[in-house]
Amino acid sequence: MTDKAIIVHSLEHAEFALAAADELGIGVTLLSAADAAAFMGAKVFREMTDQAMATHPNVSAKAVLDCGADAGRAMNALRNNIKTIRLQASEDVMNKIADIAAQQDASLDISAEKALDLATADDPAAACRNWLTET
Repeated sequence: MTDKAIIVHSLEHAEFALAAADELGIGVTLLSAADAAAFMGAKVFREMTDQAMATHPNVSAKAVLDCGADAGRAMNALRNNIKTIRLQASEDVMNKIADIAAQQDASLDISAEKALDLATADDPAAACRNWLTET
């Protein structure tokens, strides 16, 4: 089973997700909002998720930055040490970016699993706990 994904829009969201995962003793994927590389940027996303993960060092967590359809933003994410990215592009472009990512010990995330979007949660802490305990 793969870790459940939670869409985080801020440091506070990332901390809620990691605190819930820590409390439950499970892993979690911190997923950016769609095309977040365009408005948040790779460096800000990495710093945000790194800071949150540092407060919960025992949690198995992965951060995934969505780069939309922009291969340039995907390359920038890799240069900023993002280890997992999402990209919507042609098969040829995806193969090239995947090859470059692999050379940097990074990868493309092509999963289509549902994720909890904390932008819609009235109580993000409770929403994270509930989402992570659902089967």
